[in-house]
Amino acid sequence: MQVTAVVSKPDYTLPSHFNLPALCSIHHRRRRAALISTRVFIDHIVAYSFDVSKAMLGASQRGPAPVALARQVGMYLAHVECGLTLTQVGHLYARDRTTVAHACALIEDRRDCAALDYQLELLGAAVAYHHRCALSAVEAQACATGNDEEGAA
Repeated sequence: MQVTAVVSKPDYTLPSHFNLPALCSIHHRRRRAALISTRVFIDHIVAYSFDVSKAMLGASQRGPAPVALARQVGMYLAHVECGLTLTQVGHLYARDRTTVAHACALIEDRRDCAALDYQLELLGAAVAYHHRCALSAVEAQACATGNDEEGAA
């Protein structure tokens, strides 16, 4: 399986409640594109892996149990594999940090199941690789254009 570094044209749009201004205040601007790309990538692979709709993952309501579990896995992967804080993941998923903490705790408890643990290992490796590539691409673009945005909000 080949994993691409940047998702160029997603076949769905981010939900309207996606909190971009808050994300801008938390993260450096040049990382914003990488974070959005990572969220889209996580949605794609989690939706495929758990056989749920990508649109349902972005819904503001909890939804059916399989969708909630898939969203919790997405939040867990963003926190563990991308190294984002619970607050950052909360902004990325338009959820409170305590909701993200609850999701991470639930998924961590479910890792006792060998099948889910293996699935999380595979998904985690793909997410970590994509996130590193997306950050590298953004950094390379900033270097190539000479845009050093240190200190920008």
